[in-house]
Amino acid sequence: MAELMQLAAKIAPERTAVIVIDVQQEFFADGGVIDLMGDDPAPMRAMIPRLAAFLDKARGLARLVVFTKQTYVTEFRSPVVEEHQARSGMKRPPRPEAEEFYGIQPAATDVVMPKNRYSAFVGTPLDMMLRANGITTLVLTGVATNVCVESTARQAYTLDYYVVVPRDLTGGANETAKEMSLLNIDRYFGEVVDSDDVLRAWGIG
Repeated sequence: MAELMQLAAKIAPERTAVIVIDVQQEFFADGGVIDLMGDDPAPMRAMIPRLAAFLDKARGLARLVVFTKQTYVTEFRSPVVEEHQARSGMKRPPRPEAEEFYGIQPAATDVVMPKNRYSAFVGTPLDMMLRANGITTLVLTGVATNVCVESTARQAYTLDYYVVVPRDLTGGANETAKEMSLLNIDRYFGEVVDSDDVLRAWGIG
């Protein structure tokens, strides 16, 4: 396994999935939850063109591209979720338009996977789909770095996936939260790189 210490071996395209986490109106638009909680979504919006350009290159190389989509399903909202969101100021009435993708759309070849918890693995068939396709490495992108991205990274690591997070293709609730989360991920759950590092490893930098 020593060769997998090298990024290029770790993210060999045939065994890598790119996961695009929750790039949705609720988190990017003015009036969305990030805005309402007092943080500025503008830095996250600035990430969208970079992510779109990266995905254009990744499609046809990476084994899978998966878009997760945070959804509001009443039957999945436990008392724990209700209490936390009410106390933190995150609780919102259902707004179908808030679940739409922001500034980027999945391609016909991409997988769209609804989820109802921070981690993309909880209550979804993600793990089964990845294993069925021989995936060993996840390139995690999207938002928020310190919430759904980190939660997914933690669980991916415990499920024995290699985790790679391009720092310029993810956005935090704020820059401090993002940088602290990236430090935590790099130290304990995966490897934090630049998107150009991934593209160079794929021979398209």
